[in-house]
Amino acid sequence: YPKDWLEVAPAELLRLFYNKRLMTTRSFSWRDLPNLYDEYDKIAKVYFNDLKLENKKEESHYKRLFEVSHGKSIQKPIELSFSHAVVIAQIFPDEESAIKSLEKTGHYNKEQHKFIFERLHKAKMWLKKYAPEEVKFEVQKHVSKDIELSAKEKEALHSLASLLKEQDYDEKSLFEECYNICKNLDLKPQDFFKSAYKVLLNKEKGPKLAPFILALGKEKVVKLFEEV
Repeated sequence: YPKDWLEVAPAELLRLFYNKRLMTTRSFSWRDLPNLYDEYDKIAKVYFNDLKLENKKEESHYKRLFEVSHGKSIQKPIELSFSHAVVIAQIFPDEESAIKSLEKTGHYNKEQHKFIFERLHKAKMWLKKYAPEEVKFEVQKHVSKDIELSAKEKEALHSLASLLKEQDYDEKSLFEECYNICKNLDLKPQDFFKSAYKVLLNKEKGPKLAPFILALGKEKVVKLFEEV
């Protein structure tokens, strides 16, 4: 029902879903909602010329699709993906802490405060009603005693903790640093990421590690990594 949709997504996304393939049958799963948000944000960037496409016919089609789907009042997109909103919604229950994290990672714009927190609210509702279990998590206060890590995995986490204390990173540089650690220790990247998630979330999988560490705050990450 439309009222169910509006709890987790704006009307523009529903119109996009219908308009992008007119007169065709399509299926939808609530678990796919983050992908639809990503598609909408991409098309919005094309409309506002923040993203250029080589195929000008496709670019023109996207701009028209955005206009038709958006309605009369066209709002410039926020720099906060729905997937990142889902992460923030689970880490920071209060507005002040969420703002501090978003400011650090460059996802906060005071002028778009209303729209940012609308998306965060919808992310919370999606988590509550429709999100698959694999995207849900709880940041650990202390490392679980049940976790088993190899000596090499512990060394990798200690190395990253030391580097986080020494300097600041953006998503790209932190991602590259993780792979450098794995290369230097001859550790498979998938084993490194799995060990990090075990320590941080007591799960073997989680959000993309680099942006997650930056969103969570390196102080908390360092504290947990140094516990192992």
